[in-house]
Amino acid sequence: MSSRILSTIFIVLGFSALIAVAPSTAKAHDFEPERELFVQVFPEHVDILIIYAEAPGERTDLFRAHFGFALGGEFGEALRELSKRAIVPRMLDGLEFEVHGENPRTGEPQIEFRDHDTRLMVAAYVRYELDELADDQRRTMIVRAQDRSFLPTPTIVYGGDGLQIVDESTDAAPQTNTFQLYRGKEVETVFEQPATP
Repeated sequence: MSSRILSTIFIVLGFSALIAVAPSTAKAHDFEPERELFVQVFPEHVDILIIYAEAPGERTDLFRAHFGFALGGEFGEALRELSKRAIVPRMLDGLEFEVHGENPRTGEPQIEFRDHDTRLMVAAYVRYELDELADDQRRTMIVRAQDRSFLPTPTIVYGGDGLQIVDESTDAAPQTNTFQLYRGKEVETVFEQPATP
């Protein structure tokens, strides 16, 4: 499956999940920024998807005023690119990703905006390219929220293409098949490539 198709599937699933739990329009102004994180580890790469939503209000309105998503004309595409760069620090907010003992090659993130009940909703997808794991070799994925991170983040870390989780340790709060990642906390997941029969 191509990375473009995979990223589209991730983004659709992520937006659907976030919209399903988003507050009603009547309470939109009580809605704090929210973020969800999906990390899938493969034998030769790691896919990361961040879903972020911001309530209507001054911060969101200012962002839209600066960058508007339907701008045409000569500078429309340039403003869209600038808007993507401007939103990433807000989405990341102290998140760190580490593949222990490895040096991933990182591509340019793919970013998509959606309007939903006047909220600003954004999905960012990025792939970390890695050397392929050999049989019985292990890979450790660490996701941490720095002390300055203010957004509690439901986090799912799972394997792809047959990689199996052999160990998982965290000081984050466990929930149903997710971890609630708070500031100063981390999730460390060890994957193994099973030997080929």
